[in-house]
Amino acid sequence: MGKLQRSWDIFLKSLKLIMAEKKLLIFPLISAFAMILLITLIVAGTFLWIVLTGDPEAESGGESGILGIVVFFVLYLVTMLVSNLCMAAFFCEIFHGLNGESVQITRGIRDAFSRFKAIFMWSLLASTVGVLLQMLERRAGVIGTIVIKLAGVVWAVASCFAIPAIVRNRELNNPFQALKYSAGAIKRTWGESLIGFVGINMISGIAVFLFILLMIAGGVIGFFAESAICWILLAFMAGSLLIALILFSYLVNVAQAIYRAALYQYAEGEMVPLFTQEELAGAFRAKK
Repeated sequence: MGKLQRSWDIFLKSLKLIMAEKKLLIFPLISAFAMILLITLIVAGTFLWIVLTGDPEAESGGESGILGIVVFFVLYLVTMLVSNLCMAAFFCEIFHGLNGESVQITRGIRDAFSRFKAIFMWSLLASTVGVLLQMLERRAGVIGTIVIKLAGVVWAVASCFAIPAIVRNRELNNPFQALKYSAGAIKRTWGESLIGFVGINMISGIAVFLFILLMIAGGVIGFFAESAICWILLAFMAGSLLIALILFSYLVNVAQAIYRAALYQYAEGEMVPLFTQEELAGAFRAKK
């Protein structure tokens, strides 16, 4: 219960920063718009490729197979690069907000592009690892798939702070050094579990669970009511609750990004005025 209470307090404090700097809410929208635009271009390009080259079901071997892998890797890299640039802009302004400065969208985007080389190199490394893991998983058996998925989790944890590290350390350009910084930040406060992240996700999970319960209860009421007006009211309530759930989940994701940035500052030995030391130190259990 204490862990859940701490996570709730962390969420409320993150929400306080969000309310003070509402522009932070815009960055995930920019990222979503950029990804939608990119995916649209990729789909259009794929369709054009199929039209120009013929049967998409044709067996791809030899040079054709290699070309397919190269195209897939390039698309994966571009997607990763766009995502990481948007994330870097977001973290740039989160750090400004955490340190009591006003958030500026254009400054965040400008700062992210000023680190384009470092972000590109990191995206290249992350894309290579991602593609290799996917290729190995397709060729592995059940045990191999489990091992590869565990390797993916280890990679995700180790690289958790890579983008914040690139943003905060202007001289950091080598992707392996970025990974080392990220893993080092975790190692300095490593323990049994990331209680803060798990707790914030639990808050979102509880909201989803309550939404499902309300939908089931509404369905039961509607079934026994046998009234068109009742069904209309229930549909309206269901739509309203769904919108509320989406908005709440959005806030939770932004709050999680704020807490992630705060944890990185804490791991680097910097003060984070928004949170108490107990809230930050409690995110990881001290290694014994």
